[in-house]
Amino acid sequence: MSDSNDKKIEFSTSDVLNALLHRGQNMQHLATQESVDNLRRESESSFASLRSDIDQRFESVNKQFESVNKQFESVNKQFESVNKQFEVIHQRFESIDKRFESVDKRFESVDKRFDKLEGKFDRLQWSIVAAALALLFKEYIFKAATLIQ
Repeated sequence: MSDSNDKKIEFSTSDVLNALLHRGQNMQHLATQESVDNLRRESESSFASLRSDIDQRFESVNKQFESVNKQFESVNKQFESVNKQFEVIHQRFESIDKRFESVDKRFESVDKRFDKLEGKFDRLQWSIVAAALALLFKEYIFKAATLIQ
């Protein structure tokens, strides 16, 4: 048993404490590194999932925008159609306006003709009145004419 006593290795208390402390720090470092690695893997998978989710949402929004763009294109086509119809209606109104201008000119011409005709009827009426009076007073007129001569 004396042999076993001879082979003893002695460490100072401070060396043992330093070794234990160093081992604890190393274990803590390994635990921390493992946590960081785990956190990194989880973060990467979360970011990948988030990226995938965001990409899907952007695709969905893009599809909705495309749908809205198609609807706007449809509405634009309808407006163009309505605009063309309004242009046709405008042309018809212009044609009607030209016809009314033509009718107005004809009415003015007819009014002028009626004015001339009215003047002629007035003269004719006075001629008829004069002839009627001459017939009524023909005897008196002839007597007065014979007296004057």
